[in-house]
Amino acid sequence: MISVGVGLKNPKIILMPITEEESKKYASLFASVYLLYRCDDSEEIQIGIPDLQSYSFIAANMYGAEYAAEKAYFYCGGSNLAVSADSITDRPIYAIVPTCSRTVAEVEVLNGIDIELNQILSSGYDRVSQNKVNIKEV
Repeated sequence: MISVGVGLKNPKIILMPITEEESKKYASLFASVYLLYRCDDSEEIQIGIPDLQSYSFIAANMYGAEYAAEKAYFYCGGSNLAVSADSITDRPIYAIVPTCSRTVAEVEVLNGIDIELNQILSSGYDRVSQNKVNIKEV
């Protein structure tokens, strides 16, 4: 018998940084708000989904998020956000490749706004969109 190993890559997650106020506004869009955070004792960026905490703390991956030294909120817009990325000019749109343990493995900026993910994490995102992106339409 011949055995063939196939390495599958996790699909990209398309994220746009949002303010904490925007995260509360979009909380009604179930599991659309992500929290990327880095704990004090780690270099890895964790990917958490706050909405899932009431269903499964493990699936939410929010362990230690409240004590995280660096964190920022993001809207997860999927392929619709990726398609409209070029029209969003006031904030970066990221394509994130996650690991199986919900950490960030790779980061790509889709719309040419070259703000590093680490910069967003260290200072948060505090600017409300000037483009008035309608999240429900993206």
